[in-house]
Amino acid sequence: MTRRPGPGDTDPRHEREDGAVLALVLVFLTVTAVLLGVTLGLVAVNLKTTSVVQSRTDRSYTTDAAVEQAIQRIVADPTICISLNPENLPSQTLNDRTATSTCKVTPGGFPVGGNGWAAIITGNLHKQSGGKSNVNGPVYVRGTITGQGGEIIDDGGSVYQYSAATPCPLTAPSASVLVVKPTPPYSWQCTTLATPDPAHVLPPVPAAPKAPVTNGNCRTFFPGKYTSAPTLLSNNYFVSGTYYFEDIGQWSTAGSIVGGYNPDDPSPLAACVANPKTTDATPGGHGGGYGVQWIFGGDSSLNLSSQDEVLLHTRSPGPDESGATPGISFQTVTAAGGGYKLKPANTSVLDASGGQPAFTSYGLIYARDSNVSLVGPVGESVLRNGIVAHDVSIKISNSDSGSTVIGLGTSGTARRYVEITATATSSGEADVVSRAVVEIRNTTSPPTVVVRSWRTTSGSSG
Repeated sequence: MTRRPGPGDTDPRHEREDGAVLALVLVFLTVTAVLLGVTLGLVAVNLKTTSVVQSRTDRSYTTDAAVEQAIQRIVADPTICISLNPENLPSQTLNDRTATSTCKVTPGGFPVGGNGWAAIITGNLHKQSGGKSNVNGPVYVRGTITGQGGEIIDDGGSVYQYSAATPCPLTAPSASVLVVKPTPPYSWQCTTLATPDPAHVLPPVPAAPKAPVTNGNCRTFFPGKYTSAPTLLSNNYFVSGTYYFEDIGQWSTAGSIVGGYNPDDPSPLAACVANPKTTDATPGGHGGGYGVQWIFGGDSSLNLSSQDEVLLHTRSPGPDESGATPGISFQTVTAAGGGYKLKPANTSVLDASGGQPAFTSYGLIYARDSNVSLVGPVGESVLRNGIVAHDVSIKISNSDSGSTVIGLGTSGTARRYVEITATATSSGEADVVSRAVVEIRNTTSPPTVVVRSWRTTSGSSG
């Protein structure tokens, strides 16, 4: 029979169970140690990853904010970001992260004003007696700013007046002469900035023009080199292209003139031809491109009489004018050569101050060394895309208060495409870069911004 264990005896089953428990404990401790090691490793990796992700997120917010800031700066100051080469912008700091920014113009679109300036005056700005006159955009004046009667009002940019001395000894013109608004952000400022000089490359000198065509009281003129003033009728159309007036003397216009056709410009003054676009495309027409460019050399100048109406559409050069600067509708010869004759400095090239003639140019007027006199037609802009001239004199009728005489890019061609790049760096980490391409349309005030693309990426930290 089987003997039962007595007092003091060891149960062999307990021995076997104690050994199993020990093995299980050892296995448990080993597995726990391994899992704990893996978990701690994952925690360390996660903590490190969280730090990197947080850093990247912070820098992404900063670069995006820098792009937003750049857009607002470009809208407020159209004289920046006008080059195909990158231009540095002020840095942006957010969440203790700093982003550096650059901007540049991308191909496409037209120059706005004179490199973003509504007026670049290399001599003096004078307001004659009469009502108030408006300017919309930044203004640079090399000489004096004087006036009488209604003041000059700039409600779209600052007015910069040059001084060679530092600190500047100039004082702001009185409020009866110049009003800049809104303030802030705009104001009158004394500056040592050198006179801006936008691109103004002339096209090749055109050949002799085709003879004008007369149909009733409408006369159609063709591009070419004119050595005598065109003989006008009561209604006249100048086919799109380049017109060079050399030594024609003072050309006194009469009646109505429409210069060219441009699909992006409005047409408040109808051409006397039935279909300007079709007329432009006929043999002997402009040979490509749209709009007109009137070029004055030698002793040539334009004088408008009361009730005259002149409208020049923005010039978009054709393929036979490679290298010519687009967007200029009225220009003087500032340097002889290439078949052009110099227009003498400090002489009149445009006098629109007699009576109430209506002179409207959708393209830039570039007459750096010549004098221009303007009068404000009631309720109508005179220069829709800016002016570069020597002395500028503005006269507004007493009944016309607040007429815009000089605007900045209010035609459909006055748009530019700007690429903005913002970069935030961090030691040992990849750079975060935000890139945006925006379209700036000056057809509204303030300008309209259309974002064409916006992307934030990580690049190489090296």
